[in-house]
Amino acid sequence: MDSYKTHLAKINALKIRIKKFLKDCNVDYNSETLMDLVNNLDKVIAVKEDKNYISLETNEKGYVTSFNKLDGIIDINKYGNLPDDLLKGYWKYEKGELKLDKKRKVEWR
Repeated sequence: MDSYKTHLAKINALKIRIKKFLKDCNVDYNSETLMDLVNNLDKVIAVKEDKNYISLETNEKGYVTSFNKLDGIIDINKYGNLPDDLLKGYWKYEKGELKLDKKRKVEWR
């Protein structure tokens, strides 16, 4: 019986984490069964390497005013602040990370 309760507690903890993730990703769900929550993960918008995306800029009323090719995304919270020299040509984007090319930075000076 303890094993059953332990598994049930783990399942409930997992459901709580999935619900929070779905909410953070602006995905609505109707059912809170584990399978339905897992199936809703397909609705999460994620940037995949084999796809092409654009980012949209909108005005205060939500109308599209411009767009840009989207090559990738980074979690800005991971870096605190973006490097001041980000657009200098020696920062590289690889697999969701910013990488400083020190050799190229020296060459740019």
